[in-house]
Formats: sequence, structure tokens, C-alpha cells
Amino acid sequence: MCKYLETVAKSSIPTRPWYWKILLANSYLAKVIIELPMNQTQQNDALSFEHKQGAVFLQGGLNRDTVPQAWHTRRDWATGEGVLTLNLAGVEKVDSAGLAMLIQLKAELGRQNRELALQDVSKQLLAFAEVSGVTALLSLT
Repeated sequence: MCKYLETVAKSSIPTRPWYWKILLANSYLAKVIIELPMNQTQQNDALSFEHKQGAVFLQGGLNRDTVPQAWHTRRDWATGEGVLTLNLAGVEKVDSAGLAMLIQLKAELGRQNRELALQDVSKQLLAFAEVSGVTALLSLT
């Protein structure tokens, strides 16, 4: 079974520039995951931060492609005292990496005796938070 799946995956998926992995959940089930290399991020996935009206407005994708850079530059956009308000109205795509970043940001702010407030949260982020059981943690209830 495994050799068959490997053959099918190799024949139907280009090997370059795409990468593929086969994850076997059990001997009867396989899932093929296609991943784009990190340097092929689409332009609409870019994430920007703008300070205005007492909040930080996010624009773009909050996902595995943008989270590493966002986290690295958080000292530029998450500075200050008291409550950090993030307006997520401009977030087009979000995934579990984006949710994880928000949870980690809340924890970091808590260590600084600060709070995180989220505004205009998308249905997609709400669904991720609900499935993950963190709606209360992020004050999304």
C-alpha cells in the first residue's frame, strides 16, 4: 500500500519547485500535503502594521508565511504600556500559526502587566479559536 501511494504521489505531483510529503495516519489512510517553498509567498500574504486611533491595524495575511517576520518585528508594533489593541479588519487570511502568535503575544504582554484586545475579528479566526478552545483566553466570547 505504501509503495503504491508513493508511486501515485510521485507521478501526479511535480517534484520541483513543489515539495511533497506523505503522512500515513494508518495503513489504509494517507494524506498528501503540498507545500510551497517559503520564498514563493504570494504578495497578498504580506502583513503590515499601522498605528492609528490608539490601535495597531493589521493588513494582509496572518499565517505561517507571515508570522515569523511579524513576531521578529513585534518590538516595532507592539510597544507601549497598558492595553495593546489589534484591529484585525484588514486580515485577509489566518491559520493556526496566526492564532498561535496571538496566544504567544497575549502571554508576553501578560508578563509585562499588559493586556491584548482584539477588534474586528474575522469568522475564520473565531472558528480557529473555537476549535482550539482558546476563545476565552483571547477574550473572544
